[in-house]
Amino acid sequence: MRNRGFVSAAVAALASGALALGMLAPGAVTAAPKPEKPTGEAMVAIEGGTAYAIDKGNDRYRVVLPTGATIKWMGEVGKELSIGTFTSKALVAGWSRLGHRDSAESLTTITWVDPGATRDTFRLANIGKPRINSKGQVTFLAVVPRGLPVKMPKFSVNIARPAPVVTRTSSYPDDSYIYFPVNMASDTVGMQAIATGDNSATITWFSLDSSGNQTECPTLPQQNLVYPKPVQVKYGTATCGDVTWDASSAAYGTTYVEIYPGWPAYNPPVPTEVDNYASFTKSGSSTLFHWKFTMGSWYVGGSLTPP
Repeated sequence: MRNRGFVSAAVAALASGALALGMLAPGAVTAAPKPEKPTGEAMVAIEGGTAYAIDKGNDRYRVVLPTGATIKWMGEVGKELSIGTFTSKALVAGWSRLGHRDSAESLTTITWVDPGATRDTFRLANIGKPRINSKGQVTFLAVVPRGLPVKMPKFSVNIARPAPVVTRTSSYPDDSYIYFPVNMASDTVGMQAIATGDNSATITWFSLDSSGNQTECPTLPQQNLVYPKPVQVKYGTATCGDVTWDASSAAYGTTYVEIYPGWPAYNPPVPTEVDNYASFTKSGSSTLFHWKFTMGSWYVGGSLTPP
């Protein structure tokens, strides 16, 4: 699943990159997550402490998460959107029910904060083969072409729901765009990054009907991001369908979309990225689900970053 050209969103789904896009989260957390398990697909976010990566060669790593890391999910219980937590064993046991295969092909963003850094480092990855090691720690096999450090302080692992297949045939720089994978927050609500140039992108929020047709959320107008103005676009609390994005997130302070520019002169080159900092909640609830995700990643000239 390594796409380096202009392809469908399903293929491009493995090629997300880095403009930061922050989302959902009303006010303070006043309710504990519900204890039930999702009955189908769900977003999963794991954080808390320092994670480690063991280099296995050929862009493959065994990522080891610390004991006590928080594992949260956001998905449907029956037909109702809910937020809850997993134990380590429940995550591993429920992996296939969440829509994932055992092989390392689940679209994921891994983040960490280096000492003295002013922003998170984002790495697009495909992960799979979740296991519990002899110390009771969750581990994943990760394919990360841009690499991981041995030590990842203040880490997060953000595992997307399997993306709906939306066929696209156009690409920039000819006369159109690169459509990156749809990032679903629920069965019917999602967002998508679209590269419109070497250092520009559009972010759309939409609802999805049973036929896969998108309708833009009227409460969340499309955002156009162009480096260097603006590098970051902030937005206020808004609800679309059964999902709320909130600008008063206790975790991030506000909701925003940020474009991180590419640097082709570096060796290796740095791609342009669209990164999403978000706090989601079920509409009408105050339980938050924090999310950090690379919505799109591409090099100057329009080639996609693997995986």
